[in-house]
Amino acid sequence: MFRSKQKPRPILWIAGCILSGIGLTNVQGQSDVDWILHLQKEGVEDFKESMIEHAVGVIDWRLEQKLAIELEYLKARQSLEMEIQETTAKLRQLARELPVELRYLDANARANYAARLVENLLEVNLEVATRESVLAGMEQQSPSEEEVKKQRLLNLQLQSEREIANQKLRGADRAYENIQILQRASKATELDMIRAETELQVAKAESEIAMLRFELATTESTSRKAREIYQQRLELEPLRAQQKVVLEALEQMERSDQHTKDLESLRNEIELLERDRAFVAQELINVAREKVELSSLKRLVEAKLNTKKVDSKSDAESNGSKAP
Repeated sequence: MFRSKQKPRPILWIAGCILSGIGLTNVQGQSDVDWILHLQKEGVEDFKESMIEHAVGVIDWRLEQKLAIELEYLKARQSLEMEIQETTAKLRQLARELPVELRYLDANARANYAARLVENLLEVNLEVATRESVLAGMEQQSPSEEEVKKQRLLNLQLQSEREIANQKLRGADRAYENIQILQRASKATELDMIRAETELQVAKAESEIAMLRFELATTESTSRKAREIYQQRLELEPLRAQQKVVLEALEQMERSDQHTKDLESLRNEIELLERDRAFVAQELINVAREKVELSSLKRLVEAKLNTKKVDSKSDAESNGSKAP
């Protein structure tokens, strides 16, 4: 290998690196451009024009490559920008779907809010259980013969209502058993267990109310027992409504938790897209710089080619004048 007596010019050295490894080599494994530069530095002028022309052709080919690469990066940048816009729109839409009272809560505030809901639900469940116990005590009282007779007469009329309530109770009971099985298998959360228990209590209350309405219809309006049962039923109504409200709030909390996870996922996706866009922007800068370097190299090589042609023409004319 030839060794230069001084450091190569930066633009030519960079261009030599770019051209290396693309097939433009001589038998010694040295690039044609490096070879030409070496000859030029050593003051050797005996090299072929075809070698320089070949170097110009390779530079043109590399410029075409850079243009193609630049076009692909431009397409990639446009695609990334569109994807960022679409993902940002999804993020904003999802943020708008969050309940207002949960939209600006951090993780600790959300946990405290959920704990208050569960505590409220347990208090309501306790109150409902107390009312049900009172109603159960009333139910155990033996009715009079007259009440039994009226109950039989009204049985057909009220049987449908009782059957519906019992069906709901059986469904809630099965659901509660299934949740217990899942909890033992560690596939159900404590919140799922509380919800199933609450729904079972609601179904029990509705079944009891259906029974109480059945019994209430069989008693006389002046009956003390009927008035007490009716009063208990009235007091149970708002408690059941409160149970449903708290359950709905807990379900909304669960949905908002999933919303929060989705929002975080979209934010991460946008961050990755922004990184890709920054990478593409940097690559476009690199390609533009390489195009400038190749163009500069092309001008230098073409200048050398023109000089060589002029020298060759002068030599030919000189040789022609010396001919006999």
